[in-house]
Amino acid sequence: MASSWTTVKIGVPALAVALGFLFLVFMAPSCNGFEDDTVRLVNACPQATKVLGGTVERRKYGLQTGSSSRKRSGGNQWAKQDVLVRGPSGDGVVSVDAMYHSGVWTIRTALLHAGGEAIEVTRCGTQTPARLVGTRRFSGRVTGRTGAAPVGDADLCELSVESKNDGELCRAVITCAGKAVYGAKDTLGFNLCGYVATGASTKALVILDEDRRLGRNEPTLRYDERTRIAKLESEQAGAWSATLTLR
Repeated sequence: MASSWTTVKIGVPALAVALGFLFLVFMAPSCNGFEDDTVRLVNACPQATKVLGGTVERRKYGLQTGSSSRKRSGGNQWAKQDVLVRGPSGDGVVSVDAMYHSGVWTIRTALLHAGGEAIEVTRCGTQTPARLVGTRRFSGRVTGRTGAAPVGDADLCELSVESKNDGELCRAVITCAGKAVYGAKDTLGFNLCGYVATGASTKALVILDEDRRLGRNEPTLRYDERTRIAKLESEQAGAWSATLTLR
């Protein structure tokens, strides 16, 4: 039987598009600008570096998927994208949910899949689907302060936090000695919060303030229910910090 060959001509533009697509998918470029921040978060989480065997770096090739919205009025944009990483003992994929506003990408969640584990590296803990519902309250005292902190030694304080949507956005208010030192106005006190698993049926709340590069009219807040420590920090004129132990 005679052989039959068909020649297909591919135009240069089409070939360039195809090669460009393969590069974007398999060469893991920096598409949005938060990839390096993602790697820093992974390296700052001991649970993540333990799974990957040490210091982590970006993996430059592999299947990297994602999607993003068009920029809205004011330049706001969201993106969901995989960031490929590699450590001395293995590879991982970080599924990132990020928001761009005021000229800064803020990583809302970053879920590392590696070694059979799912680690939320923004909160540095095992991922759980649990979400804050309603309001939670914690109380305690000031246990440390620096600079012109608007709190006194051993002041009694209370933290209340409530979910503002079905995701990670929350609003918190902290009062010490009857005075609001965080979330003093209805337009303030917004942050990202969520749970991490601490056992088969237990969990802990972690509150993370938005990126301080955005500029704020109040201090930034971080609270971790695992350590019971809340940290308020202000970098404005008369910089100060306050540490609260809350239960």
